[in-house]
Amino acid sequence: MEATGRADGDGKGSSNGTELENALSTSMGQRHKQQRHEQQRQGVAAEREQIMQASQGPVARDIETRLRAALAPSRLEVIDDSESHRGHAGHDGSGESHFTVVVEAESFRGTSRVARQRAIYAALGPLMESRVHALAIRATVPGEAA
Repeated sequence: MEATGRADGDGKGSSNGTELENALSTSMGQRHKQQRHEQQRQGVAAEREQIMQASQGPVARDIETRLRAALAPSRLEVIDDSESHRGHAGHDGSGESHFTVVVEAESFRGTSRVARQRAIYAALGPLMESRVHALAIRATVPGEAA
């Protein structure tokens, strides 16, 4: 009798176990890599938000606070475009007069573009009458193209 070292006699020996271990290891490695990538992405997003908040003036911060409270957006960007309007109507030299807002909110689902804009204007209330001269709006629901 000859010793073959085969566990199951199919000619593959113990390689099935090794292949399974390799597949599991690869799968776990990919999962770990995806988790690290997601953590890095979240960290970059949080850092970007902190930088944006630190560089925002009081009107931009007020816009952000009001929109977050009223719409609970999953994404919000408040961009001060005032400098690019220097010398134009509505730019008084003090800055913070022209803005773009990018708002992604589930509450917009099923609403028209006009209804979304009205909701944003309502949330900003008196800011639109006193401090904001111009407002560009990009309002979407999660997953919708801007």
